[in-house]
Amino acid sequence: MNRTLFVAVLLPFVSAFLGATLAFQITRLPVAEAQDSQLRIDQLAVLDGNGVERIQAQTGPGVAAAIYISDESGRRRLQLSNGAPVQGGGGNPDAMGLNLNTADGRTLGRIGTINSPDGTVGGMRIFLADQQGNRRIDLNVGEDGSPSIRLLDEGGNVLWSAL
Repeated sequence: MNRTLFVAVLLPFVSAFLGATLAFQITRLPVAEAQDSQLRIDQLAVLDGNGVERIQAQTGPGVAAAIYISDESGRRRLQLSNGAPVQGGGGNPDAMGLNLNTADGRTLGRIGTINSPDGTVGGMRIFLADQQGNRRIDLNVGEDGSPSIRLLDEGGNVLWSAL
């Protein structure tokens, strides 16, 4: 009776338990370990399905860094940058801007610093242009903190201003 009970009940139970344990050990996937969550490169390009570079992020030269977003033809439509280069090398870490461009390269809008060739920042500027690229609204804060507003016609003539 003991032998019958062992063969009929206990042996199948033990076999099933050992088989399941062995199968689990064989098919178990290795445990993933945490990876470094940073990507370190000098330039990143995201291409669309046709191989056109649509998004570009880059650092340099010097203190400069920028992100460009392009249209389906690869023309830059939006630019966000800081650290404008200066004559003779280097750059100004305080220089920055966001530019909005048409498909043919005209700048329709900008918010950013007013940068001089020698690298100094001469204030802040926001401007908006019409579809032909003519500046129509110009808002400035001078280096001394003085604000000004100008509304312009298509030829660049001042229609109204406040200083």
